[in-house]
Amino acid sequence: MKTKYPVVWVRWDDADSNSSWTEVPHTQLTPTYAITLGFLVAESPEYYLVADSYLEDPVSRTISNTTKIPRGWIKEFYKVNVIRQRSNNGKTQKVVVEEVSK
Repeated sequence: MKTKYPVVWVRWDDADSNSSWTEVPHTQLTPTYAITLGFLVAESPEYYLVADSYLEDPVSRTISNTTKIPRGWIKEFYKVNVIRQRSNNGKTQKVVVEEVSK
């Protein structure tokens, strides 16, 4: 399945916050791991920008629901292929996500 942007799977240590009044310590000082699956729309030496949606129009650069992930917070990063497997009647039976590269 061809997409405008590469599909990526990212496991990263997210920041954690609590804005309510609480006693110290209010939380375990352990990692808060997040998994993000989306479209890699931009990258720099410091960040990856992942979006969950984009407009299909080939000239549009409109994207939606982005997450900017600092590279230093990333624990695992994979580019993946999304494959639609069809039955004999042409309907999609299942979608398979396979790792392409780290």
